[in-house]
Amino acid sequence: MKNARTVLLLLVAVSTQAFAAKDYSDTVSDLRLMYVVSNNVYARVVAGDTADDLTWTNSTGSGNWSFNEANWKLRWIESDDEEFYMDSIGPNSVGVHFTDECTSTVDVSITAAVNPRDITVDATRDYVFADGAGKITGNTSLVKTGSGTLTIALDNDFVGTPVYPGVTLHEGVIRVQANKALGEGAVVTAGGTTLIYENNVTSSLGASGTKIAGNIEVLAGATLTVDLSGDVQYVVRTQIVDG
Repeated sequence: MKNARTVLLLLVAVSTQAFAAKDYSDTVSDLRLMYVVSNNVYARVVAGDTADDLTWTNSTGSGNWSFNEANWKLRWIESDDEEFYMDSIGPNSVGVHFTDECTSTVDVSITAAVNPRDITVDATRDYVFADGAGKITGNTSLVKTGSGTLTIALDNDFVGTPVYPGVTLHEGVIRVQANKALGEGAVVTAGGTTLIYENNVTSSLGASGTKIAGNIEVLAGATLTVDLSGDVQYVVRTQIVDG
């Protein structure tokens, strides 16, 4: 358990009305700068240690994965009236989480290049990462847990981190609906999971560190090239579904 520290919220000059500064004491981690909006009052967090990761809420209903919209909440703030706005200096300093807490069924539209520290989809519900002319990029890892299905319908070029592969599928299903949906890093899947290639994609597996223990289904019209050279392992049932 991390030590609890006090976080001081200092108001940004966006209104002529006077508001008091607001304190939070909670479990916090790295040095970051971020915005919080509470009851439509914008505030900036300035602290040696600030909040932990973000959870997707889609509170605006737009579905846009944007740190300029109040579609996220600080994971350590339990109040429903707190929403998150990331400053432009470092959105890759936090991890993002997609959970059952969000009840909106609107697709998550990635409208720009995003590079969070890591992405965790831990849900029994299904999620769709839709193509909004953006991509997931850089040294980011995607971890899928929970029994739900994650559909990725846009091309990405994220590669993982020095510690974690690009994609780790612990539970459930990932549906690949774009050629480079899984980025350019290693892919690791556990037994009992399924990767489904569909939507006429032309994809490949085989980046160094790839370990496939789950099932792979290649649906009609899709093409999957598997590289058996290098530091890769496959203990897998592959099903080619025709027609």
